[in-house]
Amino acid sequence: MKKLLTILTLCLILCVASGCKEDESATPKVPVDYDLTKYTAQIASATVTDMNEHPEKYVGKTIRLRGTLMPEFFEELDRDINWVLIDDDSGCCFQYIEIKKNDGDYPPDNSKIEITGTFGLYSEGIYSNLSYLAVKDLSIRG
Repeated sequence: MKKLLTILTLCLILCVASGCKEDESATPKVPVDYDLTKYTAQIASATVTDMNEHPEKYVGKTIRLRGTLMPEFFEELDRDINWVLIDDDSGCCFQYIEIKKNDGDYPPDNSKIEITGTFGLYSEGIYSNLSYLAVKDLSIRG
């Protein structure tokens, strides 16, 4: 019994010393390969440009970014495409990426959002190698 109490005490001390207490103010986030929210607007836009020009490097990677939801109806596909305009206050480098939600429940048009998703490619109609983020986490920013 004394040995068990000693082991439990050591575990408690190690736990406290290592700071394993969860930060209750932090919201859980999906782990990402590319967190564009930590980049300047120009670097985030350049990265999205690279994603669209060299998509094979990003397929299957998890991306986090911020932007504005801008749906647009495409007659050729007979459906809306939900674009996210990447935040860029400088006005130099506007880039878009499509997002897809399994539940189809998108925020209102022009919502400022932060999204985490898996990068993928698809073909539809006359278009091939269309890039998108499959939504894992989406939040509306103030």
